[in-house]
Amino acid sequence: MSELHTPGESGIIHYWKIAPGEDAWQWEDCRENGFIAVGWDEMGDVSRLGKSEFESKRMALDSRYEGWNKVGLEQLWKFAHIKEGDRIVANRGTTDVLGIGTIVGPYYFVHDKDFGHRLPVKWEEIKPGKVSERGWRRTLIELDREKFERIYNAIVSPPPGENGYSKSYWVFQSNPKYYDLAGAINELTEITWAVNQYKKQIHAGGRVYLWESGKDAGILAVATVLSDPDYISDDDKDKKFIRSGEKFSEKGLQVSLHIDFVLPERIMRKDMLDHPVLRSLEVITFPNATNFAVTKEQARILNELIFALKRPIYSITQCAEDTGFDLATLERWVRAIKRKGQAVLYGPPGTGKTYLAEHLAKHLIGGEDGFEDLVQFHPAYAYEDFIQGIRPVSDENGGLKYPLVPGRFLEFCEMARSRRGTCVLIIDEIKRANLSQVFGELMYLLEYRERDTHLAGGGTLQIPENVLIIGTMNTADRSIALVDHALRRRFAFLRLQPNHDVLRKYHQNTDFSVEGLIGVLRRLNIQISDSHYEVGISFFLREDLAEEIEDIWKMEIEPYLDEYFFDRPEKAEDFWWDKVGREILA
Repeated sequence: MSELHTPGESGIIHYWKIAPGEDAWQWEDCRENGFIAVGWDEMGDVSRLGKSEFESKRMALDSRYEGWNKVGLEQLWKFAHIKEGDRIVANRGTTDVLGIGTIVGPYYFVHDKDFGHRLPVKWEEIKPGKVSERGWRRTLIELDREKFERIYNAIVSPPPGENGYSKSYWVFQSNPKYYDLAGAINELTEITWAVNQYKKQIHAGGRVYLWESGKDAGILAVATVLSDPDYISDDDKDKKFIRSGEKFSEKGLQVSLHIDFVLPERIMRKDMLDHPVLRSLEVITFPNATNFAVTKEQARILNELIFALKRPIYSITQCAEDTGFDLATLERWVRAIKRKGQAVLYGPPGTGKTYLAEHLAKHLIGGEDGFEDLVQFHPAYAYEDFIQGIRPVSDENGGLKYPLVPGRFLEFCEMARSRRGTCVLIIDEIKRANLSQVFGELMYLLEYRERDTHLAGGGTLQIPENVLIIGTMNTADRSIALVDHALRRRFAFLRLQPNHDVLRKYHQNTDFSVEGLIGVLRRLNIQISDSHYEVGISFFLREDLAEEIEDIWKMEIEPYLDEYFFDRPEKAEDFWWDKVGREILA
């Protein structure tokens, strides 16, 4: 990333408290339509007035309107000159914070509306909170950064004990002389990290910005802390990225990290030095450490920088071209996913369900700052893994403690709230887990997406509007008929069958002629005589199929047929390689 956006012409972020009308009467309109407004409508549009012209107009109107005065009207002048990038706290009286947002454009005036002086605002998704600010009696007050951060932290962070954990933010630093961070995050999904500072403050559930020092110092990835600091055994997968064994010979406290997002281009330290908030990051002001605390406001800005990177546009036409599926069918499926909010791609083995889900997700997030993630369900997968649950960890005295830790879906939703674009969660093999147990309260929210609900372990959950879910289900593993009615009602079900045109398209530019293979597959699926168990085409989507086809057939297709025709072995034998190989290769 070559440069960072510096808010305002002066490069300084200002912070403001603005009341949306007496007793916040206009707040719902402000929140729903993305603006903040003040009165004194009789002044009209002040965007083109100089200060002397403004004062002349004010003085002419002072005597006509009771309660008007220079101090009051000075608030309108300040309001009209608030800059893009400035931060806003919307309040009701001296005790209620209704919203927090960022100015995203210049002042404008609406002639036919009450409170027509307006600023466009991107409001954050937060719940109202309580403060005690006796001085908040005027419509507009400028706040200093420290006060804003105290308010922001109090509102955004759950109070201790409400959820059992409090969200924290950290920078973890590595030295390229000793560890290949870039290599690790591009190959592994989980890594371990030393905890040398903040040993009592770092806990499971915290968000970490992974930083590499050196001449190209900056942030490479975002991760989630999976465990409290403990003495963790070495992972052989992680060892290959260690460049100095001597540096890692002493074993101390470590945490496990899940790599959530790898930046396509690192955020450089040199670009942060000019940013009014990020230049005070601990890793910049005191870099000689491993672990650094990050304030909520710094984290918010980092999230905006990291997740504002727009994904390339991936059209549905290109999706059809790449997958081989019919364009009209894909368009219908995309409409269904958007309408319902969640869908399941189901079909027999080898029909490309996961492959198609990933391409549909790529289309849905294209052109915006959204993202996709994939989680695979299995019989041991539980509510505690997906939503939230307590996880035993060792403390520094050798005892056990049981913090409440967010699961994959809560983490996904939190990341999605920091984006404007669509975010897609792919749940692979969705029916292999006990969905009623894994989803818990989510079953209710999938049907009533605009609502929120209390979680069993504390706190609340609401699915962000920009979240879509795509599941995949192998009908040979568990038939569609076994899907309970509650799940069927909440998801759109999109059926995939073996599509031989996809196979033809894939091998247009390879040296393998697929017509013989397609003929055998058609006869085989007639013998199977059950659409849930047909043999699909994804086994054969390989550029080197000519060299691999015999091994694929003997080691993957024949064992599947032996299992399916266990009571009719002669039918399986009819399709052994020795009998069909010549036809396939013809």
